[in-house]
Formats: sequence, structure tokens, C-alpha cells
Amino acid sequence: MKTLPCIIILAFFLALDSCTHPYSRHEIVCGSADDFMMVQHYELRGTNVSIGRDIARIASEMKVSPKPVADSLRNTLQYRYIRQNYPELYDRMRGISQETGIRMDDSRYDLSSLPWLPSEFACSVVFYPASRTENNHNILSRNTDMPVNEGTGQKYRSLHLCSRPIIFEVYPDRGFSSLFICSIDLVGGVLDGINSKGLAVALMGDGEFNDCFQPEPSAEVGINEFMILRYLLDNCSN
Repeated sequence: MKTLPCIIILAFFLALDSCTHPYSRHEIVCGSADDFMMVQHYELRGTNVSIGRDIARIASEMKVSPKPVADSLRNTLQYRYIRQNYPELYDRMRGISQETGIRMDDSRYDLSSLPWLPSEFACSVVFYPASRTENNHNILSRNTDMPVNEGTGQKYRSLHLCSRPIIFEVYPDRGFSSLFICSIDLVGGVLDGINSKGLAVALMGDGEFNDCFQPEPSAEVGINEFMILRYLLDNCSN
């Protein structure tokens, strides 16, 4: 019984430390806020709800918040779709709701996405199999094409879309652990990643889509191409 006060004191300091340091790990891999490029690495562990809270905190530090939607009915149906088909994402949305104070039944805001889109973008990806590399490892390489000002040839002075990439290392209670690069949507956005089962994913866009095949007038209910990659990492082993 004499050890009980010590256990209580230890539990208090552990709880205090978890409040002071919400992330399991955070480091700046390279660059700084004064450079064109700054890469950050966040390690997130816990339930998908707590991971959602962590993501909302990171978004707040980046001055990113849930965006209002034009179609509240579509947003309500979107939530229902995600709850039924992608419960891991729905739990992360619950965490974002808790952190931001926006209720899950408030259909005026979209909690399934925290977009960071300062400018336009383009990219390409190449995969080198282990049989073709010097170190006998598979290599996936992404090239981000930086836009330039028309007529001047000078790069944009504002923050570029991929100038603040985040490496997320996530260990959830439900779904596979994964390591992925995020630069567009902090909740479900994945450019490249790999999960604990060895499944690797990469996102590419075809410029001819906008030139030849115009999208529908409005977004339909479902998950977009970024969320698809996140879904694969969460749920698929091959």
C-alpha cells in the first residue's frame, strides 16, 4: 500500500507529459521555415480517433482548418458512406471533430479532408526494380514539377504545393501501420507510401484528363484518388 502514492504521482507525470507532447515523435528532416523546402516527420500512435486529433493539431499549426461545403446534403451522405465503407477514416474524422469542436452532425463543414493547396502542381513517378539498382533495393522516385510565372520564367515566390511535405509514420489501433508522404490533404492525402505488409502505392495524374475529358459538374459521394491510396495502406496486404 505504501507504493500507491508513488504510482499516482508517476501516472500524473505521464499524463502531463502526454498532454505536453501530443505526438509520439516530431522532427524536421531537412530545411526550415525560411527555406523553400522544409520536410517534417510525424510519428502518430494510438487509436484512429487520437490520430485524428493529432492531425487536427498539426493542421492548426499549419493554419489549416476544415472547409465549409456548398452542398450539405452531399456532405451528409458522404459521412454515411465513409462510416459504412471506411471506418478507419471515420474514426479519424471523429478525432478531428473533438479537436476542432465541429460536431459530426454539422453538415456545413467537411471533416474528411484538411486540404493544403497554395498553388497548382504536376508530378511524375518512376519505379526502379531491385534487379536494376546498385544496392539491390526497389526504389520509387517522385519528381515534382514546379510551376513558373508565365512570361517571366521565374518561380512563384509564395509557398509551393510540395514545398512543405510531411512524412507520416502511423501506428493505428485498427488498420495496418504505414509510412507515407502527404502534401495535399492532411487527413486522407497520400502521394507515396508503404504499409507494414509491404504494399507500396504512388499517385500520378494525367494532364490529358482536363484537356479532353471534363469532370462532372459536382463531386459525387465516395472517396477521391488520395483517399483511395490511404484506404489501400490501411486495409490491403497485396
